[in-house]
Amino acid sequence: MPHPRNPFFTGREQTLSRLAQIFQARRQVALSGLGGMGKTQTAVEYAYRHREAYQAVLWADAETVEALTSSFGALCQVLAAPGTRGGRPGGGGRGCQPLARG
Repeated sequence: MPHPRNPFFTGREQTLSRLAQIFQARRQVALSGLGGMGKTQTAVEYAYRHREAYQAVLWADAETVEALTSSFGALCQVLAAPGTRGGRPGGGGRGCQPLARG
């Protein structure tokens, strides 16, 4: 995790519960909203509370297009570790490809 758990985190129980429901149904979710609303802290708290349910946490900085592109590149490198191709052991997948813009 790129962020430590906040020992003073409080509230957001309804949001955390809803995140758990969405993850069970869809396996992906995005938090959006204006800066300073607590999206990062909510995501961090969710990750720490439910860490036993997952093998990994993949974190992407989406503050700007450039930050997101850089984060995806870094994740791609991690997922395409030696002995794999595109994060899939033994091949399959396309490996790391540049992101199309436009």
